[in-house]
Amino acid sequence: MAKYQLIAGALALEVDETMVPLVESSWLPRNAVAGAGETPAVIRLGRRRSGSNLPSSSPTLTLGSARLWISDAADAGTLTGTEGCSGTIDFTQLRADLATPEDPAGRAGIDLYPMLTISAAMLLGRLGRALIHAAAVIAPDGAARMLIGDARSGKSTTAANLIARGWNYLSDDQVILSRGASEELMVEGLLRPFHLDEGWGRNGPLRRRRAVDAGTLGAGRPVARAPLGALLFPRVSAGETTLLGPVSSADAMAGLIRQSPWLLADRVAAAGVMELLQLATRLPKFALRLGLDTFGNAELLEGILVSGER
Repeated sequence: MAKYQLIAGALALEVDETMVPLVESSWLPRNAVAGAGETPAVIRLGRRRSGSNLPSSSPTLTLGSARLWISDAADAGTLTGTEGCSGTIDFTQLRADLATPEDPAGRAGIDLYPMLTISAAMLLGRLGRALIHAAAVIAPDGAARMLIGDARSGKSTTAANLIARGWNYLSDDQVILSRGASEELMVEGLLRPFHLDEGWGRNGPLRRRRAVDAGTLGAGRPVARAPLGALLFPRVSAGETTLLGPVSSADAMAGLIRQSPWLLADRVAAAGVMELLQLATRLPKFALRLGLDTFGNAELLEGILVSGER
């Protein structure tokens, strides 16, 4: 088995050697550390050699092609995907076991992305951490700005523009929120290729996306962990100018919950995860309306953010 540490001191992924190319192309973060030490929680991925029985009840959570059922005692979970992948989660042992069919078709990766994400979110929740669908960049003051929003809300474009201005970065898609040694909120990223509009860096958006290595975007560099400094909720509004404005704590909380759809699936971890999100909403928080004026103008976007946070 190939082993990767996903989150230092928290979560590891163990993969059948023959499946490393599949998981690299579908989910494995670029900042995963190969051959790392022991962690309290582990996800294992192999091949299934026998069928699995699924609950007859409605799933607790559906994410993309994956479905999750949590047992009544909240000590176990069952996963299945539309492309033949399946798995279980043992909350007592903090272990998830996922499997593809014996001869997986090329579409197995469609299942693996949501199933690995669910497994990571569930296990991290039991460790008092929150997995959030968000991007995060590091401002010159050394604190992270978390960009929270739906797909195509402008998270990746905003992050790319700030990287071009020299801001360091954590991720453009999934981040983990936790408490540091001094009780401050810390952010870590699951770093994968950024998905940017093909028109970024040119004359304007083309409404087609491509995968881009973040290291090619500018002077900014990947960072493993940073304190959380502020929340940004981007929204694309092409016909208007870019504007940074206030957002209420209630709206910020609603946005964080929306980007943590697995939050309430595990009633044991939910209270602790909710507390982390509530603490985050006490930090400075802003709605970021993104117009075409800043799509290709990183300097203007940075200026709006810096002046608006003062």
